[in-house]
Amino acid sequence: MIKVASLRYGVIFKKAFSKPHIFTAFVKDILGIDIKIDKVETEKSFSPIIGKVDSRFDLYAVDEENRVIIDIQHKRYSDHYDRFLHYHFIALLQQISSSTNYKPPMNVYTIVVLTSGDKYKTDISITDFRPQDLKGNYLDESNHKIIGSPKNSSI
Repeated sequence: MIKVASLRYGVIFKKAFSKPHIFTAFVKDILGIDIKIDKVETEKSFSPIIGKVDSRFDLYAVDEENRVIIDIQHKRYSDHYDRFLHYHFIALLQQISSSTNYKPPMNVYTIVVLTSGDKYKTDISITDFRPQDLKGNYLDESNHKIIGSPKNSSI
């Protein structure tokens, strides 16, 4: 039997998913979108920093239309949903260069892989930023989304 390293370890996960063809296949499986990328960055940060925290993205890739972030959370923190939201907003805010236009040119998708599980024990959690009317119909606006996958889910 061939032994393989567990993807729950950040170094192994980053090494495996930093290959563009694997990253794009993962994004397709999770989000259902095709992205075209030449590289996947690890430990991506912005200079100057945005806000008061020097955020570092585990895996980060950009195509012409989308900015896709994969964050791997190993340790269960009481504030991990807020952490993911912070990272997601940093990727949005970094695109805004002027007060004359607040619309980011790229959609931002954050995929969170929780290796230690989640207290809600759900297969998947989605934070969707698309505006809706009172009937629940989506408006043709922002497609930004955070998708979280606890350990042992279908992802």
